This record gives sequence, structure tokens and C-alpha cells, in this order.
Amino acid sequence: MTTGAFNPSTSQLRLAKSTGGDRKPSTGYSDFRFLNYGLGGTYTLFDLLDIRGDGQAVPGLASTITLENLPIAVNWRPEDHAKLIAAIEGAVASVNVSGAAYKHTITPHAGTNAFAPLAIQAWRDDGIPSYFLGCRPQQAVYQIQKPGVLNGSVNLSAESYTRWGIAEQTAGTSTDPEVRGLARGSIKSLADGDLYLKVTDATPGVGYTFKIKVKVGAASTYDGAEISVLIATDVVLFDEGDDRVGTRDLHTIAYWANATGIALNDVWRIRREEDKWAQSLPTDYPLNETLATLTKNGASFAVESASVTRVRPLDIPANVGGRFLPGITEKGRRTCAWTFARKQIDVSIMRALEEGDSVAMRLDCYSGVPIVAGNEATEPRISLISMDCRLAGTLPGTDNPDRHTETVTLTAYPNDDGTYPDDLTIEVVNSQTTLA
Repeated sequence: MTTGAFNPSTSQLRLAKSTGGDRKPSTGYSDFRFLNYGLGGTYTLFDLLDIRGDGQAVPGLASTITLENLPIAVNWRPEDHAKLIAAIEGAVASVNVSGAAYKHTITPHAGTNAFAPLAIQAWRDDGIPSYFLGCRPQQAVYQIQKPGVLNGSVNLSAESYTRWGIAEQTAGTSTDPEVRGLARGSIKSLADGDLYLKVTDATPGVGYTFKIKVKVGAASTYDGAEISVLIATDVVLFDEGDDRVGTRDLHTIAYWANATGIALNDVWRIRREEDKWAQSLPTDYPLNETLATLTKNGASFAVESASVTRVRPLDIPANVGGRFLPGITEKGRRTCAWTFARKQIDVSIMRALEEGDSVAMRLDCYSGVPIVAGNEATEPRISLISMDCRLAGTLPGTDNPDRHTETVTLTAYPNDDGTYPDDLTIEVVNSQTTLA
């Protein structure tokens, strides 16, 4: 196991969409830049209150591991974070602008209520694969302040995580399995704790598609019982001693989506420790030209700072058995709130807000470097647009002897605008053909 001082500056993050809830995708990952992250569980201890006669407490028992409110802070970029934004908001309509530039209009109303969960892989320079599975975004923040960098964060909640690496096929060329879960304690203490799966019967039979045997460590032998595998079904793994590979409450599970190419003596290796992946960051288009405006009756007013907070409420079930909380779903109404500040130079905005009138908010952040030279329409950007915002905060006040300011919180609502009918529409221009 890796020991020594970990170097946080070598950390890496990447994401992928998962079609199977808490399944670990083998492909489809996208690297992205970030400022910091708080990916980790909250470990609770169930304290036993037994009295044992010497006035000392009985050691507690490990209870649930809660994977809620996992924050990732970023400087939002149109290339790095477009897929993350799309996962937060919902449906995407993508069109070619010109050449290698594409505009993605991201709107929640055009999609279903449910959205695909994410898998987030974190590299911490510790040799331990860390995949957070079944992640669902619950809040995203976009904020712009002088000198004009669009930064913010996204908070996730996850169903579980796994410490097994991605399956590598060492014999054969068939479909790789997804392997997830935690290893039991005795495997974690081994010098060689890699997991090996071998096909011992490739002929389909009643109740199975093929059969495998499992061993732990390269020097071990496949002496355990055969395990029947049914395609698209979770299979609990047992090792050469017929002992459960994983923990009782979070089994080590293998899953084959199909049996393409499965043949006798195929072998897969799943690493207990894993080197960091070869990072492939997209072309960097940092946003350095920004404009935030508030519009009323066709007149636009500049603002000094603006932030947008999107909340997608999650239903996280209580769990008595097991250490993780499975089955996180979205339940409740999505909300979008704007906060802006400006130097008050007239009373038009104050009067409009007092009377409950609607105002429009728009935040445009550009890179300043078009993808297609000479064509400003291809300039990478992120735009956040709400056409119907209502007052939900305090009225203007006086900061100091020199100025009055307006610092107002607005709630955005769906509207009948033909172009931007959602409470929040996000447009992203970048070089990616799709955000799927």
C-alpha cells in the first residue's frame, strides 16, 4: 500500500455518466480542472451504552457512511465543465455554429424528471482507486465578481463508492466487466491484493451465460467453486477459498453488460491499487470577458456582481442495514435564485421590485478567443439566462457616505418566452459535438 506524504497538487478528477445507477462505467470519462474538492464520506459511530462494571465505555460500532454534500469547486470553463453542467440541468440541444464550434442549449424542461447519475473518479496520490458512484447533483453555484472570473461549485450526493480499479483483460478480447464494492479486511492486508476473474465455462446453460472462478493475488490458484454469470445481472464474487471477496454490507460485485467475445480461459485483472490515469484535459478556454446585466422594459443595467444558485432537491432514504444509503432520487421542485449587487443610480429597479414586476437576468462569460478565427459566434462562452425573475430579498440600502447600493435576491420562474422558457437556460459554446 502506498505510504508517505501525499502531494495534493497531483490530484485529478474525471466524470462519466452512468446508465446503471451505482455502476462504474469503464469508458466515457472526461477530465476537468478544479479548485478543490471534498469527496469523502461522513463516518458515523454507533456508541454502545452497555455497562460493564468498571465505569468505562464499550467500544462503538461503525454505522452508516453518508456520502452527502460532496463539494467540487471550479472555475467554470466551457470545455471542461459542459458535461457537468448538462448533467445538473437536464436535456441538451446541440447545433453546429461554424466549423468546429457547437452551441449547446441546456434546458431542464426538455428532458425527463430523472437524469442520469454520474460516476466521479478521484486521484489523491495514494494509490487507492476512488470511484464515487450513483452521484446526483443537488446544488450548483455560478458567481461572477471582479476581475471577472466565473467560479463556483457543485455539490453531489453519492450512493456508494468502490476501491477496485477498472478491469484489465490479460487473456482474451471479450467484454470487460464492471467490478465495484469494497474488499474485506484480510485482502487489504495482503501484499498482492489484485483480483483475477477467469472464464471456466463459456457454454450457456440453464440460469447462466457462462461461469467464472476468482482468485486474489497472482500467486494464488483458482481453487474455489465456479460462479454462474448471467448477463446484465450483478454477480457476488467469492475467492479461491470460497470466502466472500467484499464486505457483507457492500459485496464485491461483477457485472457484464453483454457476452460479446466471451471465451474459455478469458482472464481479467482488477487492481486493488491503481496508478493515476493518463489525464486528457480539453483545450483550455478560460473565461476572461464577462458581462452581467439586469433588464427591465428593454433597458439593461450593469451590475457589479452576480451569482446564480441552482438547487435540485434529492430524496436520500434512511438506511438501517448496511453502511451506505442506496437509491438516491430527485424529488421536489427545482429552484433557481439570482443575487446581484449594483451601485444605485436610479429608482427604476427598486420600484419594479417593490411592485412585484418581472425582470430578466443574463450573465455572459466569453473566452475572447474564437474557435474559428474571425467569427465571434464561435467564441467559447457560458451564458446563464432567466427571463422571469421576482424579488425575494431586501430593498436598497446605504453602504457608506459615498454610495447607495442595491443587493437583491431574485427567484427565477418558468415563463412564456419562446426562446428561453425555463427558469434557467444555460448556453455553452465549445468544440464538443455532443454533451452526451
